[in-house]
Amino acid sequence: NKLTALFPPGEDVGECISFSFNSIGLMEMLPYEVEEAENQDWVRQVKESFQPVQVVDDLWIVPKWRTPPIDSAMNVILDPGFAFGTGEHPTTRLCIRWLKDSVKGGEHILDYGAGSGILAIAALKMGAVKAIGLDIDPTALSSTIHNAALNGFGSESLEVFLVAVHGGVPIPLRVGLFDIVVANILLNPLLELSAQITSYARPGGLVGVSGILISQVDQVRERYSLYLDNIHILEEDGWACVTGTTKH
Repeated sequence: NKLTALFPPGEDVGECISFSFNSIGLMEMLPYEVEEAENQDWVRQVKESFQPVQVVDDLWIVPKWRTPPIDSAMNVILDPGFAFGTGEHPTTRLCIRWLKDSVKGGEHILDYGAGSGILAIAALKMGAVKAIGLDIDPTALSSTIHNAALNGFGSESLEVFLVAVHGGVPIPLRVGLFDIVVANILLNPLLELSAQITSYARPGGLVGVSGILISQVDQVRERYSLYLDNIHILEEDGWACVTGTTKH
């Protein structure tokens, strides 16, 4: 696989890449190349790069400027590009597949690290009655609200709250409130926030955490075994999702 990233002129690319690797718990830098790019219509190029993605048989992630391949399918319409979660990354697909098996109808869902809102919106499409999205990035929460509206969901179905990184206004949510908690973030915050993430699920509730490589599963399983029973691992293309039920 190859990742292409765009940086403004004068940006310290090496420092950005080093920070990115550290943020997902990778200690060794992979080789990379830096090339000067000609100015182009980047918006058009980005739009052309996004195609409808079939996550499971009857669920598609469809960019808002594309026509759904199957009108009768469960189509999640997204305006991608402003926050993580387009349906193309294995961790997003793993979480959606887990939600598809977990949502039976009528559940309250917490999406911890909402990004584009894709997981919360997908859960509502599957039959959940209420979803809450949390994120540290105001842009991500704006993206969640926008994408929810594209799918016909207002604040009565999907609410969002900003998580203060260093203190600030506490999140107005009580523990043990949710039937399902999903967190597709990064290794370090998953480990640091394990007690908080799992506390939002009711006793016997379902928790799924992703954003990790298969090589990082043991760390996550060991930490979350303090709070979860029936731990299972889902895998795709070198990435993993750790799931379980909260202890009574």
